[in-house]
Amino acid sequence: MGYYDEDGIMMGAVQLDDSQFEMGAPRRRQGRHPTMILPVAFPIFTIVAATGISNVRQTLQPSVPYAVAQMFATVNRNGTSAASPIAFLNNLQVGPTPVILNGGTNLDRYSAGAFHNNFRLPPTGIGQTYVGDVGLSVAVTGSDSVTAYIEFHGQAKLSPGFVLHNR
Repeated sequence: MGYYDEDGIMMGAVQLDDSQFEMGAPRRRQGRHPTMILPVAFPIFTIVAATGISNVRQTLQPSVPYAVAQMFATVNRNGTSAASPIAFLNNLQVGPTPVILNGGTNLDRYSAGAFHNNFRLPPTGIGQTYVGDVGLSVAVTGSDSVTAYIEFHGQAKLSPGFVLHNR
């Protein structure tokens, strides 16, 4: 038990129980469907000499309603001409909503060791897709290649068929 303000933030505990560890946390929601923090990822983006500086498009379709909170990207460079190009996420569309259009965010800034990986995106429903385009600043030559792996961590709303309620 605890005291909550008008926004549902815990202000104090009435008795010593689990609530004492939740000071400043939002009130627990008793929804019909449990939620979990789960990762989802695009298939690997592979850019070779024949690709040039054109974008490589991949599609991701989570099997449950999903809201992204963080993005992590790993860029692997193979060969001497692949050492200097910067890999960009040039376009990103979440369901019907374009998030990044003709812009580009440097994927190296979203490495697992990066300082700040928050990347909140609008939630999607079942069957909606994420479409991403990755391109390079300079084309690679010969047999050199650049591969990019983009993973999202976010909140998935699971149906009762996936997990049991914690009661």
